[in-house]
Amino acid sequence: MGFLLQKPTGTEGRTWPAILISGFVAFGGILFGYDTGTISGILAMPYWAQTFSTGYRDSTGQLNVTASQSAAIVSILSAGTFFGSLGAAPTGDLIGSRWGLIASNGVFVVGVVLQTIATSIPPFLAGRFFAGFGVGLISALVPLYQSETAPKWIRGFIVGSYQWAITIGLLLASVVSNATHMRDDPGSYCIPIAVQFAWSIILVAGVLILPETPRYLIKAHKREAATKSLAKLRRLPEDHAAVQSELGEIQANHEHEISLGGSSYIDYFRGNIGKRLMTGCLLQGLQQLTGINFIIYYEPSLYAIDKWVDVLFYSRGRSDSMGNILARDAGAQKAAIAFICLFIFFAASWGPVAWVVTGEIFPLKTRAKSLSMTTATNWIVNWALGYATPYLVNYGPGNANLQSKIFFVWSGCCFLCIVFVYFMIYETKGLTLEVDELYSEVTDARKSVKDSEDYVTEKHEENSGAREVAFNSNI
Repeated sequence: MGFLLQKPTGTEGRTWPAILISGFVAFGGILFGYDTGTISGILAMPYWAQTFSTGYRDSTGQLNVTASQSAAIVSILSAGTFFGSLGAAPTGDLIGSRWGLIASNGVFVVGVVLQTIATSIPPFLAGRFFAGFGVGLISALVPLYQSETAPKWIRGFIVGSYQWAITIGLLLASVVSNATHMRDDPGSYCIPIAVQFAWSIILVAGVLILPETPRYLIKAHKREAATKSLAKLRRLPEDHAAVQSELGEIQANHEHEISLGGSSYIDYFRGNIGKRLMTGCLLQGLQQLTGINFIIYYEPSLYAIDKWVDVLFYSRGRSDSMGNILARDAGAQKAAIAFICLFIFFAASWGPVAWVVTGEIFPLKTRAKSLSMTTATNWIVNWALGYATPYLVNYGPGNANLQSKIFFVWSGCCFLCIVFVYFMIYETKGLTLEVDELYSEVTDARKSVKDSEDYVTEKHEENSGAREVAFNSNI
């Protein structure tokens, strides 16, 4: 992939409306990131551990939750997101990405309410599941909305902003949790959870005034509404040649796909679409196998049990400041540098690009269902890792006692990621969402970097006349 930030010469319309609209929708990533990041801080809060403990005492003699309870609390979110992401396709096809985002926020709020009022594990688990279901819907619908509204030349940057928003959400979760974690009252965990109401309100308020995607409106046979939507996104008159040309391209592609007939879910695993679906699912699964969410979910807990990292004082609340620890402890300094590098490089590479790739490689007819399946893969792997991690890391009978050695597992998976990208990922920078012949005619992903630019130019010249005729015939 690559981010092309300079507007190509001759491109009509203004850029900022699409950036502003698609960028605002990326705010859904703050819900995603904040909800994901909050739980690690909550699990390390002494008051929460005492309140939700069923009588188990940890190695220090303090009331806490067991490893199995911790695994269930962390992983239940991913179980909810798995089912939510699968529900994103029918939701998007039925009511569109815009109203789908509003509905998903409603489900998310139900989960936040349950978590806020819970005083025992069962209702807390229920809240985590419903919040996860809402996040799952959002995590599939946001990239779909962005990819269908952004101009092709800046689509990678806009879809990549979703990961940036996730990272901001993680940061906010850490800040809020750190500010409340030593409170000796329910506010220690209720405040970080309840803050999510604000994110949901902001997203819904903004989405209510945003246009539906032109591609969804074309699929719904609402040509006039699609024209208005595209004109609003490009800030051009409805009868402008650039608007009519782009709409004609969408219409021609939709009619071509309709002519191919319907398809069942089993057809998504066959032929050219099956190859892309496998690519998208493996890409999302490997993103999780980089180990990033292990760090997000269990970072404070890892510090508390691992002698290798002396910043355990942070999670136990026994330090004056993180700065004091770093100043006196060489091990903590090295660990801090390592984690900073991990976060920076993930947020600049596998974090955003996985969403960009899966948002671009599927044709319009299969995009909603394909995106829901690739996103579901992300969450099912997330769930498996979240559930298994306490047993892999912790001390004691029945546990693998890997501690910090778990990072050798993640490093091995990162080498696997390199091999996968080299042989499986096609270069799609600069392609319109409707130009999917590249996957049919370029069989080797390694050649796509060299061939894609010439290939797309040739195809555009070849098909522009046909698309114009197809559009005019329907006026």
